[in-house]
Amino acid sequence: MYLIVRCPGCLTFTYMDKYQKWKLCPVCGETISPGKVQVYIDVNKPGEAETIARQLQKYLQDNKKKDLSNEEIQNIREEYAGWVRSNPPL
Repeated sequence: MYLIVRCPGCLTFTYMDKYQKWKLCPVCGETISPGKVQVYIDVNKPGEAETIARQLQKYLQDNKKKDLSNEEIQNIREEYAGWVRSNPPL
């Protein structure tokens, strides 16, 4: 599992392995601790995590938003769950 999180320093979306104790932000170098930041969604594969993190960052920039609402986060989680159900592993 991979967690989609935001850096507390620069607010960039990134991802980390569920079992990592910390990660350095690839943009600003801030230390990200999973227990101290909001987890927006957890996904199965690193490629999915990378894509979703980029899409979320673009969504905020395109819509000139500072963060996602609780409703938007819930919608993203539901859409991802539906996608996983309709695309079972080989």
